[in-house]
Amino acid sequence: MNLLINPNFTQHIPCGGGGQVFEGWTQEPECLWMHSGKPNQCENSAAKMGQDSHANGTVTGWMVGDTGILYQGVDALDPHTQVTLSTVEIHHMYSGVVELTLYGWDGVVWVEIFFRPAPDFPINTPANRTTWYPRSYVISSEHTRYKVEFYGQLSEPNDGWKFSCVDVSVS
Repeated sequence: MNLLINPNFTQHIPCGGGGQVFEGWTQEPECLWMHSGKPNQCENSAAKMGQDSHANGTVTGWMVGDTGILYQGVDALDPHTQVTLSTVEIHHMYSGVVELTLYGWDGVVWVEIFFRPAPDFPINTPANRTTWYPRSYVISSEHTRYKVEFYGQLSEPNDGWKFSCVDVSVS
């Protein structure tokens, strides 16, 4: 059973500059992460790091150099020996930063229990911007609280990263 609230980012409210507030998620800075309706396996909804150019010449969303964190903490009250972190993702990151981290709460501080410093799936080319890649990671852990964190930094205007179907489950 997924412990996360709003794992597909379907519940969102615009907050300026193209950004969104996603129910259940915390972001730093506020209003940087965006909503994407790009078709995928999860209700055609995703969180997005990137720029959007509009017909009137304005650019919304992330600017080159922007960094942001999107995270959610969850309780895992059932006894367990492992946690599974799953996502579906798509990216065209040429030089930006795309990190995925899972933390466990040790009663005092958050302890990193999983870290992926870059996507472990192919970059999508301009000719192929529709292939989503499912990923699942199983981590030995008995923590009673977890935090999943997405960290990104935009280095080029054409960089982009989208994710959905985020799942944190214990067994």
